[in-house]
Amino acid sequence: MLRERKIDFFVADHTLLSGVSDLEIVPLEPQEIVFFCRSGHPLADRGEISVDEFFSYPHVGPPLPKWAEDWLRENRPLGNPSQFLRLECSHHALLKNVVETSDAISGAPRWVIQSELDLGRFSIVRLPLAPMHNRAGVVWLIERPPTAAGKLLINELSRENG
Repeated sequence: MLRERKIDFFVADHTLLSGVSDLEIVPLEPQEIVFFCRSGHPLADRGEISVDEFFSYPHVGPPLPKWAEDWLRENRPLGNPSQFLRLECSHHALLKNVVETSDAISGAPRWVIQSELDLGRFSIVRLPLAPMHNRAGVVWLIERPPTAAGKLLINELSRENG
């Protein structure tokens, strides 16, 4: 969509785009990935749970970038990180629906699920592990820099993340 000029820029995991020569990437401050489940899930509202319990439930999420696989490798040395997800999907609304209607667990920056947390639909799953952090960045075509309004939005994103 960027190359077709349907959008001016987007926010994505910038590690997946490094080395693409026609893109300008401005990394945002990494955000902690929080793991969550539906309210009423066996792990909901339990405080810190064990790593074994965490990995005993199905997990759903977007395709795993290298930094997420590294985190998994460090915290779950047994098993293949690429086989961690039972359902792999980039559509956040669908992933939220799967979590809300099953015993699956997922992870996202807190702001992605804050409204569901506020409504009591989701519960944070707390682990005794170092947190996972994303690698988001704002991306646009080098030959087509953002407009003045776009630059203001990018500055706001940078400030909100910083």
